[in-house]
Amino acid sequence: MCAQFVEVVAGPGYEKASLSLFLYDRQGKVYNTISLGDVGSFTYSQDGSEYIVCLATLRAGSLQNGPADGIALVQDQTELNRKVLQFLSYQGVLTATEGPAIGLVSTDIGVRESNNYPIGSSLGLTGTGGYYSDFKWTQFSRAASPGRLNPGQFITQQIQLSVGMEEVKQPPWAQ
Repeated sequence: MCAQFVEVVAGPGYEKASLSLFLYDRQGKVYNTISLGDVGSFTYSQDGSEYIVCLATLRAGSLQNGPADGIALVQDQTELNRKVLQFLSYQGVLTATEGPAIGLVSTDIGVRESNNYPIGSSLGLTGTGGYYSDFKWTQFSRAASPGRLNPGQFITQQIQLSVGMEEVKQPPWAQ
């Protein structure tokens, strides 16, 4: 049985209720939206620092698995004004044809999971720093860690925001 999850690491100054994830299919259409302020969808951990790891656990099949599916992290600035903070894809690039990312081209994270990937594996960020550009995407074989920083991920400065998307083929949850 597969379980999937998405994480967002947010620094101070971001109101969780103003942030949402828009899930895009390969045709650039939105197939689901998850608000970070929805405590029914997300759990939060802080580990004694200023950043917050927001974790959404999703039922099997909730995240489409490519080619070229993506996630947009969006901030509501006003009721009618949304800002796309990040638009990532996996297994290829896509152009959004609707939703807040309409017309934007995604950034492919550059790593993949195959169907033969071991149980407990995931995709996530490693590196040291405080900005998305300080980290690189990698595969974690049997080392998923949902709700916590990834192995080899160290936040040394005030982080802004970053998104991770991962799949675990069976509990326990791990990123």
